[in-house]
Amino acid sequence: MENKEILEIAEFTLKRFTHPIEKPVFEVMKKTKFVKYLKDSTIEANLEKTPAFVAHLPDGELIVFCNEIIEQLTSNMKDKRKFIEAVTMHELFHIWNKHRCVTSEEALMSEEEVHEEIKKEFPGLAKVLEKFE
Repeated sequence: MENKEILEIAEFTLKRFTHPIEKPVFEVMKKTKFVKYLKDSTIEANLEKTPAFVAHLPDGELIVFCNEIIEQLTSNMKDKRKFIEAVTMHELFHIWNKHRCVTSEEALMSEEEVHEEIKKEFPGLAKVLEKFE
């Protein structure tokens, strides 16, 4: 999938998000840079199963995608668009919840909360993500 297409799907998904948040910036990073930022974060992550993350910056929110990881995770999927929508929605809920996780325990609680919110409001997208848990 092209980077431009990922960004277009993210913008489309943002329009479906019903909660008030400041519009985040969307970016696609090469895997080497993406992994470096994830490793530098305080949150432990399974790098090969993390297609996106939110960076809480002083001037706003940034959602970063990694095309290589997305391609790896969706190699057997017919509808990659739904996967991008689900991942974007997941990150948007993180922004809406405004949790600033510092520990692994906080991050896990935040993930569980987001999962429940998506399951309630966007059950079809939740099912897409459940395949990757």
